[in-house]
This record gives sequence, C-alpha cells and structure tokens, in this order.
Amino acid sequence: MVEKQSKPNRVESLKAKYGEDYFKRIGSRGGKKSNPNKGFGCPVTGKGGLTGPERAVKSGQKSRRTKRKKEE
Repeated sequence: MVEKQSKPNRVESLKAKYGEDYFKRIGSRGGKKSNPNKGFGCPVTGKGGLTGPERAVKSGQKSRRTKRKKEE
C-alpha cells in the first residue's frame, strides 16, 4: 500500500521529479488549452483600445480601489 504524503511533501516530490517549474507549466498548459482568445487572455485589441492583459491590469486596479474604500 502506498503511504500518503502531506501536501508540502507532495509538492517537494513533484518538483524533484518534474522540475522546479512544474506547476507553472501545467497551469500554462491548461490556460492555453481552454481558449486563450477570450477574456483577459485575449491578445486582440478590444473596444476600449486595450488587449486582454491590459484590461486585467485596469480591472485589478479598480477592484483594489473599491476594496480599500470599503475598509476605511
């Protein structure tokens, strides 16, 4: 029977087996597979003159601003 490992031990063993960038690679693969031309991953310039990553930055700034206002 295989002995269960705690989460930190599993992470260490996966990184040792597949390399330090293992989780980065599998996350990237999943994001590219689903459809990279939608939402914040879209490289096409939209109505506002921004690409997806640029829209993501703007949205994050707005979100952080409203969060700070609520905390005060």
